[in-house]
Amino acid sequence: MSLKEMYGLIYDNSGYDSGLVRWYNDLIDKSYGQLDATDVSKMMHQNILMQVATERAIDLFINDPFCGEFYDGELLDVIISQEVIVKLRQEVLDGLRLFLKSFKAECFSEWSDEETRRQYLGNLDILKTILRM
Repeated sequence: MSLKEMYGLIYDNSGYDSGLVRWYNDLIDKSYGQLDATDVSKMMHQNILMQVATERAIDLFINDPFCGEFYDGELLDVIISQEVIVKLRQEVLDGLRLFLKSFKAECFSEWSDEETRRQYLGNLDILKTILRM
């Protein structure tokens, strides 16, 4: 079922032919499982279906902790910047906590540079603090 059907959304018929309007109209035709890192990042930056976007971002993060459109770990940056994370369903938060308990980011050997590694590990610490781990 598409986001449009699930949430009663309508296409943007404003007449603006911008990339953002085209993206939004394509977005609402997607199902939850079709949302990728680019979609959820844009959704969060545009304040669109924040709970859906954050839950999908967590799913994507658990599947690939280093995913991002422009750099490794970009999705983690987006997740920790959202206040909605603490309002998510308990089962989503529990799944994230369980994943983080066993995840060893320090073992990832293909960092683009030392600063990226430090920032990523710092963001993991922020996420753990948000989750009270």
